[in-house]
Amino acid sequence: MKHRHALKDATSRLLEAKEHLAMMREHVGFKKGVPGVKEERAARLALEEQEEAARGMAVLEAQQASQRRQKELELEAEIEQARIHAVSEAHLKVEMEQILSNHKKNSDAAELQLALDKERHKKLLQERLRRRRKTRQSEHEKHMEAVAIATPVDLAADLKYAEAQAQQLQESADSIMLHFVASQKAMAEELER
Repeated sequence: MKHRHALKDATSRLLEAKEHLAMMREHVGFKKGVPGVKEERAARLALEEQEEAARGMAVLEAQQASQRRQKELELEAEIEQARIHAVSEAHLKVEMEQILSNHKKNSDAAELQLALDKERHKKLLQERLRRRRKTRQSEHEKHMEAVAIATPVDLAADLKYAEAQAQQLQESADSIMLHFVASQKAMAEELER
């Protein structure tokens, strides 16, 4: 368990270092006027926004599927109650027709509401992403102003430091992964005995 937590921690630190390194490369490329850096950043941000929107819609769809399943279970329960309390086959038939008719009306109304909720959720998500894009853009501009003050030598030194830090964290994560694998093998051997 200790090795699993160490591996999880090392992996998260490595991912953060790689993100920092990518950001530094982007800033250095921007400062040096490397063609395509601005377009790559815009494409990356657009992809992140699409993924965020897809995740948000997936959560809503899962909630809606759960609501639909809940309605199905309620219908099954009503049908079972009608069968239990039915006095005769004719009485059961009338009761079933009424239950199914009510369920159909309620189901149609619920589906319409779910569709409206989906559209509203999509608009809210788009608005939130638009505000986030605007905030990110202003933060990026502030950061680029600070980068513009830095000399190319400072930027190159920062980039080399970030690369060295990412390499060190990669080696640490690899070492922890080896310990984790070894502990897993030792546990398996112990269980075999």
